[in-house]
Amino acid sequence: GYGVTAVEIADAKHYGFLPKDAELPKSLTKEEADRWMEEVTLPTYDAMVCDKVKVDLTLQQRFALLSFCHNTGGGSLDKLALYKNRLNSGNLACAPAIMRLYVNAGRHTNVSGLVKRRNWEANLFAESLGEIASN
Repeated sequence: GYGVTAVEIADAKHYGFLPKDAELPKSLTKEEADRWMEEVTLPTYDAMVCDKVKVDLTLQQRFALLSFCHNTGGGSLDKLALYKNRLNSGNLACAPAIMRLYVNAGRHTNVSGLVKRRNWEANLFAESLGEIASN
């Protein structure tokens, strides 16, 4: 599926990719959603990663974090980057394991699609560290 959430609208407004009066679209065609992804979603979450993560990242690491924070939110990126002994402290190796913790949706634990997505993001991040983190 595809679509946009109210949180994404707020994030895009905050980072300047939507005007302050923008509202949640009622519906999107696939073509509109693809254009939205390119013009709003990706730039918004890339800006969020660049804003919050203060250490040098490879392009792979940046893409992994972009995917992660788009799906889990800026608060999760804060926990990954800003907490003591995390990314902004220079501990890049912590990221894959922390990313893999975000696999729950509501009352459902270990949602298989989220496990798969977090493993993909964690492995993409870990590849540039010279390792593949355990699943």
